[in-house]
Amino acid sequence: MASPLWEDLRALVAENVSALAVTVIIWTFGEMVFSPVGAAYIADIAPVDLRGRYQAAWAFTFSLGLMPAPIGGTLLYSVAPSVLWVICLGVCVAAGSWRAPGYWSEGRDGASSRRPVR
Repeated sequence: MASPLWEDLRALVAENVSALAVTVIIWTFGEMVFSPVGAAYIADIAPVDLRGRYQAAWAFTFSLGLMPAPIGGTLLYSVAPSVLWVICLGVCVAAGSWRAPGYWSEGRDGASSRRPVR
């Protein structure tokens, strides 16, 4: 028997093809916005002489995530699907909690504390 919490969470999941298509459009838009901004941010925070290494490390994280995540996620989903989603939620909350203080302390008023590279 499913728990009431699980039923509430299930209501947030797309259950038909048109709703899934909308989520794909949202994800695609997010990737289109994130990709150039992410690369520019990495280039901005890296020291001039280490920009290549920073860009390579940033790209490597995506490559690394494309291999073990599907394998591990599929194995865990085959054993306990609800546990997979609880772990995903925990990882997202932990990552956001870890990064949020640094993000807000950088001063998001549009003024950059870094000097332009010439």
